[in-house]
Amino acid sequence: MILVAMFAASPCYAWLAGGQGRYNDIDLAYFAIDATCLVLLVSLAIQSDRWWLLWISGAQLIATLSHFVRLLDVSFAPLAYALMMRAPSWLELVILICGTALGNSGNSRPACRARARGDSTNIAQVWNAVLNQRDFRPD
Repeated sequence: MILVAMFAASPCYAWLAGGQGRYNDIDLAYFAIDATCLVLLVSLAIQSDRWWLLWISGAQLIATLSHFVRLLDVSFAPLAYALMMRAPSWLELVILICGTALGNSGNSRPACRARARGDSTNIAQVWNAVLNQRDFRPD
């Protein structure tokens, strides 16, 4: 949902602003969109047991930091700023597709399957199950 909102907010802003955005200086609206998505994605990644959410958060961090790079170096090429700001969102889609496909293939981690079943977990039992590559079964 977060990525859908991000991909919807960007063209809406471009339509309201009457163009595709400013790349010669910092575009504060795009910064707000990127920063909001970063906070939401990181909070979701912390609460989830999906590895790919951390990767998506990392890609979003690159997009958000691109605004600070532009702020620090005004001679930074507008095309490079545009690519740093936009390319991570396409990378996020690829990670989302791959993560979802791999997560649904039945190859998820034993501890994740145990949590999905609602089993109470002991960290030592989970770690032992992960090391032995077997399904986690609580006592």
